[in-house]
Amino acid sequence: MSDIIWIITGKCSLSCIHCYAAKFRGADELSTQECLRIIGEAAELGVAHIGFSGGEPFLRKDFLGLLKETADHGIYATVVTSGIAMSDSISSRLARLEAHVYLSMDGVREEHEAIRGRGSWKYVEEAARSMIKHGVEFSTVTLLTPDTPKSIGRVFELADSIGASFLSFIPLMPSGRGAKLRQLTADRVYEVITEVDKAVIETSMPASLWCMPFAASIAHHTASYSCRVASVIDIGVSGEILLCDVLDYRLTSVRERSLREAWEEAESHELSRRVANPMLREPCLNCNTREICLGGCYARSLKAWGTFDGPDPLCPLASRTLPETRRAAV
Repeated sequence: MSDIIWIITGKCSLSCIHCYAAKFRGADELSTQECLRIIGEAAELGVAHIGFSGGEPFLRKDFLGLLKETADHGIYATVVTSGIAMSDSISSRLARLEAHVYLSMDGVREEHEAIRGRGSWKYVEEAARSMIKHGVEFSTVTLLTPDTPKSIGRVFELADSIGASFLSFIPLMPSGRGAKLRQLTADRVYEVITEVDKAVIETSMPASLWCMPFAASIAHHTASYSCRVASVIDIGVSGEILLCDVLDYRLTSVRERSLREAWEEAESHELSRRVANPMLREPCLNCNTREICLGGCYARSLKAWGTFDGPDPLCPLASRTLPETRRAAV
């Protein structure tokens, strides 16, 4: 295990239309002592990175203390935030802790506020100014929907103008509130990947494509990876170890046992084995990124086809040969 993705709180002051984490609101959060124990055990296991998200992490009163504990153990920390709770005091402490911040920026103001609510854009600008003032390294993360962003080039310009070091893009997931929204198509995803790759060349600003491992076959200047092959676990608000943070599959709990025990139990779980060893079929079998993609996002595959085996319904390379929708026992 090299990475932990940790939904540290379900608290949030926004009501974003796409949120898959709203289900964690009101959940019984791990206590400060439980979190400190997990961080210490993560260090003993050699975990290199903990990615904190929510909800809004900075609404948790002990969060900066948890970040300090993470830094004191030599673990690199990243935080996903809307910026709504950012302040000069928080930015000053973040700079000392050398944590990296992913600031949500979903296109231009109109696009962003259509997703996160009227007036939410000001939090992006204020958070960026505060982090620049105190020397906090941050990047942007942009949600991709059928309607937003309309101009990838404009997103690069905005990210550069507010001082971001690089950009990330993540597609709308058909989970939680997002399940009720119009979904992306493989054709639009192909356009986005090529537009992002072009913008990386033109601006020299690095970018990464989250939850789109198939992008490696299309983009040659933009980073992407597959969680199927990553040594990572997802921890929920109450300490549950999740198969994926957008799916409601609980493998075990770190509240009831040590992190090592929870990790070993999760790794040996039947669902984890099925995700890591999918029964691929065409066109995935002959794809040149088969070994790193393994059929793409298994959460989207499950939602679309009822199986973890893929192919990812957003993969442009597979879109013309997608199977008939069918349901398989999970």
